[in-house]
Amino acid sequence: MPSDIWHSEVDLAILRTLPASALAGAFMRRWSGYVSDYRDILRRAGASASPSLLWAAFRDRWRLQFCP
Repeated sequence: MPSDIWHSEVDLAILRTLPASALAGAFMRRWSGYVSDYRDILRRAGASASPSLLWAAFRDRWRLQFCP
């Protein structure tokens, strides 16, 4: 499964066909979710401004694992 936000070339092709207003509307409908996700990451990081703790909290929040 691809790890980027747009999951496939098909998704990207569809996004390219949408007018800017449709993309803006989709983003704004999701905005409260982005804010909620960010607050959850801050909570997991202990409200720390440390980039390494924020990154660790982000990985934990989305259950991301990177193989060496």
